[in-house]
Amino acid sequence: MTKNFSYQLLGENLGRHPVFLFDFDGTLAEIALTPDEVNFKPITKYLIEKIAGSLPVGIISGRMLGDLKKLVGINGIFYSGNHGIEIEGPGLHFIEPASSESINLMAELLKELKQKLSRYKCLIEDKKYSISIHYRTIDPKRVNDLLFDVSRILEKPLNRKEIKILNGKKVVEVKPPVEWNKGKGVEIIMRHLKNVDTPVFFGDDLTDEDAFETVNLLNGVSALIGNERSSTKAKFKLGSTHELTGLLARFISENLE
Repeated sequence: MTKNFSYQLLGENLGRHPVFLFDFDGTLAEIALTPDEVNFKPITKYLIEKIAGSLPVGIISGRMLGDLKKLVGINGIFYSGNHGIEIEGPGLHFIEPASSESINLMAELLKELKQKLSRYKCLIEDKKYSISIHYRTIDPKRVNDLLFDVSRILEKPLNRKEIKILNGKKVVEVKPPVEWNKGKGVEIIMRHLKNVDTPVFFGDDLTDEDAFETVNLLNGVSALIGNERSSTKAKFKLGSTHELTGLLARFISENLE
């Protein structure tokens, strides 16, 4: 059963050596119409920097690693892009080996998707190891037609098991056909750190469910941001990114100052 998050619950479940892990879009920053329009608020950045001064911190996103690092701009933390395929941080540089084999196919699919979906004027994002098809900005009446055309374009490579498809909030993710996800990203960071005992992960999307599951298996704290979904593997829920900001501020004032 998923409980509403409270500061007391965080304290009761936190070990002596936690690592704080976050999704980015929809968690640390409000979801924007397009990825380029996202606003990472200075107060949130300040809080993450403050925590990172005392504890290990990681951001695990579907964004491309370089894009994520540029947007966040905090030194000394772990960054995981492409749903765990790319990870960088203090003493760590990781790329999931099998995903590199799909780069050429992704480039071909990117070209085909842009040509055949141009009439929708949706955003098709090139993330080197994967592709994101964003449809938040298009007319809701055209979404079903768009998704039908996307499925038709991807049908053959999907049947040949050359790709995997992951659905998120107003986005279709085209990924390499490897068993890799944000949960694997959590595992890599945890194994690298070695001296931590409690992973704490905050996420908002379906793509964060694998991370919730991994964190739960590690006896950590998993929290879903937002009230849009009733079904989740997260142990706890927070109503919004604003509530998360308040929670982090209180944690800092009572534990790190």
